[in-house]
Amino acid sequence: MTPEGPQPSMTWLFFSPSGRIGRLPFFLSWLFWFLIGGFVVARMVANEEHETALALWTLAFVVSALISLPSIAMLAIKRLHDIGYPGPLSLCLFIPVLSPVVFIALCLWPGEPGPNEFGAHSDEPGPDVRPLYKNRATAYVARHDRPATCWPRQLAPVTILLVQGMTTEIRKTRYD
Repeated sequence: MTPEGPQPSMTWLFFSPSGRIGRLPFFLSWLFWFLIGGFVVARMVANEEHETALALWTLAFVVSALISLPSIAMLAIKRLHDIGYPGPLSLCLFIPVLSPVVFIALCLWPGEPGPNEFGAHSDEPGPDVRPLYKNRATAYVARHDRPATCWPRQLAPVTILLVQGMTTEIRKTRYD
């Protein structure tokens, strides 16, 4: 029997602002986007002499940036939800002076151990909110029957493959 309500998925992890995520999935998701961007930049540098290849890798860089920036904002919103803060504070990640401080704080600050207004547990979509009374602004009841998931198990193999691919590319360019 499958639980009702929103189910965790990679689309939810990277592109949805609802719910909460813990420190490790947040860090691994950032590492994933950092490695994608690093790989594309490494390919751009390796193909500086080839105009066509450089143009294609530049296009790949622009596309990856357009995909990763909203994803990073969604990850920060969910991480702030886990700590108990509202999502708009994630805009601090896009202020150059504050960005490293906010990133380190989000990676190190523990989340609230129990349920909060953004969800029952870390690493799952937000609560399935249903009105308790006729007036929707009065009160809500959240469903907490979904099991917690383990995102690090799903992200770790992808991250390892990206690191291995980048080190192989670095070795190739170093010895060529």
